[in-house]
Amino acid sequence: MSYSVYPEYIFEPKGSLNLKGCFKFELRRLQGFVTDPVRIVISDPSFKKDLDIAIDPVNKIVIDDSLFRRYSCLDYPGCSNCCAINVWHIFLIGFTPNWLINELREGGAKTVSCMFWGSDSAPKCVAYSCHDHTDHAVKCRFLSETGCSVHVNNPISCMFPLVRFGVSDGTLHIGKRMYGRNWQLGCPAKFKPYDNVHQFENDTVSRFLRFKAYMDYIGIPNRVGEVIEMIRNRAERMLGGFI
Repeated sequence: MSYSVYPEYIFEPKGSLNLKGCFKFELRRLQGFVTDPVRIVISDPSFKKDLDIAIDPVNKIVIDDSLFRRYSCLDYPGCSNCCAINVWHIFLIGFTPNWLINELREGGAKTVSCMFWGSDSAPKCVAYSCHDHTDHAVKCRFLSETGCSVHVNNPISCMFPLVRFGVSDGTLHIGKRMYGRNWQLGCPAKFKPYDNVHQFENDTVSRFLRFKAYMDYIGIPNRVGEVIEMIRNRAERMLGGFI
């Protein structure tokens, strides 16, 4: 399969996000994947009022052809252009390796509790280790000459940089598209065809497998396994071979 890389509408990213904004960005990723309505409440002294997020299931999931285009940040060793976006690093405690949580604590991270309510279950409380990286003058402690040293354990906000989840009229669309960092931050990533279905499995499906583990750890009934099956079936038809 081959296709041209075509111009796309791109969105300008914000230069920084406060802690509440980062939690909104992180947890909205769950939208469309829940099987039942979920309410999320987060309290922190830095918030004027609690962050209260309601997430509803969707009626339909659509896998766009654009998902089967390849890009990889790891094709550009040493690139740290994304790190110009100053945000809070939010790591789920228990899901994230202990050594990384310990490093975050040594760097001054604070712990924030998060409550999840499902439609037919008792509230679940999980904790996040949150490291402030909103100061332009402070270099990220995980940035090395070869790039992000915790890339394989990054938060879900970094897990799907060009994989986009769009919910509209009860439908979740999953695809890939460029967005503002590609022109504002000089991101070198370009879309190109996959060589085979196995490459797609290692590059894209692996992200969804980790996402499912994330939601399972929190204890939220989800449709990520169903999405993975849909993606694999399409990949086999579009890219050939067997997974």
